[in-house]
Amino acid sequence: MATHHHDDQYGAAPPRDQIRPPGPKLDTAEVPTSVAARPEGQDYVRYHSTDASYANWMRRARHELPSPVPGLGDEPDPRH
Repeated sequence: MATHHHDDQYGAAPPRDQIRPPGPKLDTAEVPTSVAARPEGQDYVRYHSTDASYANWMRRARHELPSPVPGLGDEPDPRH
């Protein structure tokens, strides 16, 4: 039985900036860094903000939140 890879049927995934919702982006200056303490909060902010503002917000969270908070140990590539 042959299995089919995702690329065979649907093609490659679109770039991240093409799958984000259109419209105004989240102003990360208004989001408390305590939201970064939970992975769901990080995902929400990442999805609704620009890559640059998300990266700045995460830097601020790393500085303000005590270690170790899951997901704050290393700086991820915002394009993933």
